[in-house]
Amino acid sequence: MKKLLLILVACCVLAIAGLGIFIATFDADRYRPQLISQLESAIGKPVKLDRIALGWHGGLAVQLQGLAIYEDAERQLEPTIQVDSAQALVRLWPLLRRDVQVSSVVLMRPRIRAARDAGGRINLTGLVAAVSPAAAKPQQATVGETPVTFNIASLRIVDGVLHWTDDALRPPVDLWLRALDVTVTNIAPG
Repeated sequence: MKKLLLILVACCVLAIAGLGIFIATFDADRYRPQLISQLESAIGKPVKLDRIALGWHGGLAVQLQGLAIYEDAERQLEPTIQVDSAQALVRLWPLLRRDVQVSSVVLMRPRIRAARDAGGRINLTGLVAAVSPAAAKPQQATVGETPVTFNIASLRIVDGVLHWTDDALRPPVDLWLRALDVTVTNIAPG
């Protein structure tokens, strides 16, 4: 019985060490071009992403640095949304069952632009992109034939900025909301 317990403990230690080595040596940034392409096709807007990193912070942490979404490819003056750092903490055990449970999403210093043009059309693309992971219904995706579910438990915005421009009013309004700190919990869909 002691040998079986010792073998089981040794296997667990090796598995944890293997996971640590994998996370420390895995180069997630090599998938950046594919992620940019997938994001651009999903939202139909130009995307810039400086770096992707993988780490461990009480769970598997995926970090995107320098994320920016632009309204159109020609005029890349002010991004619709720009985030210095976006981090998602994924629970490991459900991930093995292809159930992606994100315990938290943290957006560091997001700058979101929303506008209404002179014709009265409102562009909230920046707001939709910022909160869509938290506000979405459970998403169904498949890997091969196996369905994969996504659940997000909390969203935190740290030191955010909202820039609202309204060209339908005379004189036009240019409103800035700065130092926004928002935490939303218990938002897991379903």
